[in-house]
Amino acid sequence: MEPVNRQAIEAILRFLPYFRVTANEFYVCDPSLSLFDPYAYSPEVMEFHDLLYDLGFVQSCNWTAWQSQAKRYVLNPDVVARARVATLQKLLTTHVRKERFCSGHLAAMIDAGHILNILERFEAIYRQSSPRRRRAP
Repeated sequence: MEPVNRQAIEAILRFLPYFRVTANEFYVCDPSLSLFDPYAYSPEVMEFHDLLYDLGFVQSCNWTAWQSQAKRYVLNPDVVARARVATLQKLLTTHVRKERFCSGHLAAMIDAGHILNILERFEAIYRQSSPRRRRAP
């Protein structure tokens, strides 16, 4: 996987406050929309989703073979808190791609707090990689 750059991480981190507010309506599930795809995501979630593609977070990989590993991260936030950028990219790739085949998967990941956990880990990585300010002599 090609690693994402600092500016890309910064761009998705602007969604962190949005995902932290659990009272937000991230989606609606309405079977009258479609029998096979009853989920309609909020404009913010769709913008986030599209940015993941545009900024290279979603990349070509064998995400279907990686799903069992992804499950470990979903079930254990402590593991996410130590994940590397490439792993976070695989997780986002898995969740976004799986949504195409399993309507509501992304909603489940939002509800479980997993998307928030991923963003919080990106925030920690971003802060750790911040250029240090030089002290005046």
